[in-house]
Amino acid sequence: MIISFSSASELVAGGRWFIFMNYGVHTIMYAYYAITAAGFRLPRVLSMIITTLQTSQMLLGVAISFIVLYYKLQGKVRDSLISQSALPFMLHSLFSS
Repeated sequence: MIISFSSASELVAGGRWFIFMNYGVHTIMYAYYAITAAGFRLPRVLSMIITTLQTSQMLLGVAISFIVLYYKLQGKVRDSLISQSALPFMLHSLFSS
């Protein structure tokens, strides 16, 4: 969430993609948890789809962060700091492995 808030406030390159993915997956995930906490049973396939979405978000986050960092190091992206590109890459890589 910290990366999302930082990306939103600074409008860093790639940040909008991360925000969209993160908020989208979390909306689905928490809606599922709220429904099950209310006592409704949902098909098991839904929990498997949510897990797949979370994993895909992490892998796509690594790819986007890598691309932004690569372009930043080449001087093609000027609207983000190195730390704003490297931190998401490191976090996504850590949680994806």
